[in-house]
Amino acid sequence: MFPDKQKAPFSIRGQDARQVAMEIEACFRDIEPLTDKMTACFTAVANCIGLDCHDPLFMVGIRIADDIDHGIGAGGSNSYHNRQHFCEVLLSACQLGQRAGLSPREQAQLAFAALIHDFHHDGRGNRGVAFKLELQSLEKAKRYCNNIAIAEDDWQRIVAMVLCTDIMNGTPYARQAHAFHTAAGELDDAPHPELAPLASDARLCMQCLLLGESDLLASFGLGAASGTATEEKLAKEVGKPTSPENKLFFLENIFKDFVISSFFRTNLQATRESIQKILVEQKIPANPYDA
Repeated sequence: MFPDKQKAPFSIRGQDARQVAMEIEACFRDIEPLTDKMTACFTAVANCIGLDCHDPLFMVGIRIADDIDHGIGAGGSNSYHNRQHFCEVLLSACQLGQRAGLSPREQAQLAFAALIHDFHHDGRGNRGVAFKLELQSLEKAKRYCNNIAIAEDDWQRIVAMVLCTDIMNGTPYARQAHAFHTAAGELDDAPHPELAPLASDARLCMQCLLLGESDLLASFGLGAASGTATEEKLAKEVGKPTSPENKLFFLENIFKDFVISSFFRTNLQATRESIQKILVEQKIPANPYDA
C-alpha cells in the first residue's frame, strides 16, 4: 500500500542495495495505477522530509503536481518521459537526498526540482540545443509562482539542479565542479550563467548531482530488469529499436557511475554486466563507433 513509510524510498534503514532496490521497484508498481499519482507522490515526499504545507515550495509544487495529474505538462503520449517517470525520479530523489545527508531545506529544493525536471517534455530531447527542454520546464514551472513567491535562493538552486539534468552539458559541469571542490582540480567556465554558483557552492554541486543520479537510479540503477524495461520505453518513445551497445556506451562513457549515490553502484553494475553479456553472446562491439 502506498505510501509505506517503513520501506524505501521513504526509509533509508536498509543496508543491502538489492533489497532496497526491490522495495523501490515495489513502490513504483504501487503508484502505477493511481489517477492522482503525482499529487500522491509529492505529498508523500513532502511529509517524509518535513516540508510544511504552507511553505511556498509545497504550495507551488502541489499545484503543479495536480495539473500534471490532469494532463498538463504530463508527457502526453510519451512512453518514457511521462508522469510515471516524474514520480519515479521524485521518489528516487527522496531516497538519495536522505542517504546523502542533505538538510531538510536542501531535500525540499531537490524534491521540487525532481517534480519539474521534465515538465512539458516533448519526447524528442534537446536535439543538439543545450538546455532546451530544461529551460522550458523551468519557464513553465515559473508561471505558477505569480501569486506565491518562492525565495530567490530556493529558485536559483532549483534552476541549477534542473539544468544539470542535461546529460551532455549540465551533468559534466556538475561533476567537474564537484571534483573541483573535493580534489582542487581545474574548473571551466559554466556552460550556462545559472550554473556559475557551482564554482563556489559545494552543497549545490551535491544537489545537482543527486537530481541527475535520481533520474538514473529510476532508470538503470535498480538492476538489470528495470534497465531493460527503461530501454524498451525509450525505444518506443523515439521510434527506433533499442541497441545494447549504445546503452553500454552511455553507461561507460557518458553517465559512467554514481558520484554521490555510491550505495547503488552494485545495482548499476548489474545492469552494465547484463548488457555486456548480451554483447558477448551476439558478438557486438562494446563501442558502437568501433563497428
